[in-house]
Amino acid sequence: MRFFYAFLSFAVTGMLAGCGGSIQEQQQGPTCGTTIVATYPVDGSTNFYYRDAVEFYLSDADPTAVVDTEIAGEQYTSEDGKTILFVPDQALDPLTEYEIGLDFCHGNPSISFTTSELGSEIASFNEIEGNTYVFHLEAARYTAGGEVAAALLAIFNKDILIQILEINTASIAMRGAVGESIGGVVEQDICYRTIDLEELGVDSADFYYEDAELVMDFYHTELSFLNLLLSGTFAPDGTWIGGVSLFANVDVRGLSETLGLGTADDICTYANELDSPCQPCSNDDEEYCIYIAAEKISATAIDLDLERIEENNSFEECIVEEE
Repeated sequence: MRFFYAFLSFAVTGMLAGCGGSIQEQQQGPTCGTTIVATYPVDGSTNFYYRDAVEFYLSDADPTAVVDTEIAGEQYTSEDGKTILFVPDQALDPLTEYEIGLDFCHGNPSISFTTSELGSEIASFNEIEGNTYVFHLEAARYTAGGEVAAALLAIFNKDILIQILEINTASIAMRGAVGESIGGVVEQDICYRTIDLEELGVDSADFYYEDAELVMDFYHTELSFLNLLLSGTFAPDGTWIGGVSLFANVDVRGLSETLGLGTADDICTYANELDSPCQPCSNDDEEYCIYIAAEKISATAIDLDLERIEENNSFEECIVEEE
């Protein structure tokens, strides 16, 4: 279980930025002007992911704010003091109601919420093996590198698909592919090669993957993901995946010519303007890597078998004739 909370610690250190929903506040006072402007989850939510942190967003900093709960965990505060995160020591129970409050200068309001089915035991691995999932990256919440990631996805404009080739109590083997929507139906884009990965970790309904360097096709080039960390949870019936988190350093050197954004240095200058400065890459220490952290990604099972394709543009219809 420690592995999953390593992911959460990455998110805590990288996020602490505004998001969430309204709280049904029962604030006493006022004894100060500070108020809770939003929370995650919202009060009354019924689909909270059982490994997520609880978040309170304040209108102003309050150094006296303390999370009030019987759940064992750690409290974190953003640099500006306006965001309070509570990270449980252990995963919460699925399909269970919880209540958490915040004791601060304006009062002691609380929110109640219920966890989703994620985290419940899988009915059978047969419910998952063979399934193909399409990932909903457009709904991802970025805690680092968000604007850069959004720009890359806008250029790529493709679906990400995975098929579970084999799963057992020890590991998962999967195939990744690029998809495209045709008339509202997601199909495999046969002009992109597929990538097969083995030995993904699995712990009950949770899966995780680590890789020092994973090279994937992106547009007409290859994109290197360094120090990749990926995790998520299968729904008990295998029809969807939730709680997906991804952390990686993306090497921009493969993007410069393809995207028409100038040299890798130009891309890093652009990224710096978006508050996502390039960092040293782990493979050669050159400062051409952008750290991207994304969470709250989901995926839905679709009726599609992925064909193994070893090279890009393997089919005649993929070749664009030059005029």
